[in-house]
Amino acid sequence: MMLSKLEVDKIFKRKCEKTSQTSTQLNKKRQKIYPQHHDHSYAKNIIIDLVNDDCLSEIFMYLAICERPKIAQVCKKWNRVVFSYCFKVKKLVLSHWEYDRPQNILEQFKKSEKKFSFLRSLLDKSCTYLTELDLVAYDNSNIVPLLNEFCPNLVKLRLRLKYFFDKDLENAFSRMSQLRVLKIIFQGFCRIPVILLVLLKNVVNTLNELILISQSNGIFPVCRFPDSFAALICQFKALKKIETGGMLITRHISEAIADAKLNFHQHVINYELITITKITLSEKYEITDDILYNLANSVKFLGYLSVNNCSLVTDAGIQAITKMKHLENLFLSGKNNVTDTPLKFLRGMKRLELPDSYEITNNSIEEILENSPYMCDLTFKHTSITPEFLTIAMEVSEKRKKNMRLDVQFSGCCVDAIRHKYLDILCGCDICTSY
Repeated sequence: MMLSKLEVDKIFKRKCEKTSQTSTQLNKKRQKIYPQHHDHSYAKNIIIDLVNDDCLSEIFMYLAICERPKIAQVCKKWNRVVFSYCFKVKKLVLSHWEYDRPQNILEQFKKSEKKFSFLRSLLDKSCTYLTELDLVAYDNSNIVPLLNEFCPNLVKLRLRLKYFFDKDLENAFSRMSQLRVLKIIFQGFCRIPVILLVLLKNVVNTLNELILISQSNGIFPVCRFPDSFAALICQFKALKKIETGGMLITRHISEAIADAKLNFHQHVINYELITITKITLSEKYEITDDILYNLANSVKFLGYLSVNNCSLVTDAGIQAITKMKHLENLFLSGKNNVTDTPLKFLRGMKRLELPDSYEITNNSIEEILENSPYMCDLTFKHTSITPEFLTIAMEVSEKRKKNMRLDVQFSGCCVDAIRHKYLDILCGCDICTSY
């Protein structure tokens, strides 16, 4: 049966109207669930509301602990999650970098009263769980009574004191019955306050390590110990290590340390010379994370650093090195457990020797190379870097058209003969020959 053109048009029109009605009904249903907004924020809010407390807490834990009070103000649910889960931390680090901007997290507060108030609130929320606290972002001794009140479970503590008042140290550390490691940086002091040494008697039964470092401001190049320190040393019952930096150690104190049979590290770097550009430390000199931190905050224009014994250096020390903005030549010799995490932030390198660590992989070395356009000499041995890195090195050198020398050693395999006009490859593998 044949239909006329007019009948066909009517059938087509009815189908179109029916389709339109169905589409309209579906749109109305969607609008009830997801009201239309240009930024789709309502739909996003619905999605985040479906995330349970455990997942939210995992997400929030990626934020710096100082930022968590801000997100707690978003809604009641976030507030509950933040204060129920996100302050249950055992370690809190508030860093300070003298020549980096922003210097530290507390720079957002212009007045010292607000800084103190913020820290009081932060410690009050996390005090029960804290066992390790690095508070170098704050430089006033008025934090000490607060720590004694809120943080009785501390095992490790590092402080930086620039402004000091005797009244703040009344009964200091008296409630810290578990304190094992105490590190204090004295910024611009000519002498360690006597009252501090007196109050160390509160931890003579528990303290294992005492690190006292002077960070010079150019006025007092060397900080002095009071004579009473020698008498205090013999009172420590659990002390195993004393480390000092930028301190004048008298013969009387040295003899007291020797008699107590303590592991003693004395760092004699003169931080007075802020314009120094080159430092070489011999193999007998055991560099530590604290000394690297002090270098980063004291020697502004350091361009060359060679450490022949970096066995005590950890990721924290490498992080300090990454803050040295003028550093171009870095040589780290010796075995340690440094990982990719801080190394990938090294920038502007020209000559670099990585420490012997099997925690170092292709990930960090490729980023270092990418962030160092003038790299001309690179050395690594006894790492987990694989020969595949050479392909990246060839591509980079070809693109930059700059010569680069590689002194490398790969674990478990040798490198096939590689000849490249911009690369000079020295392979330390037993099978390989030098190219």
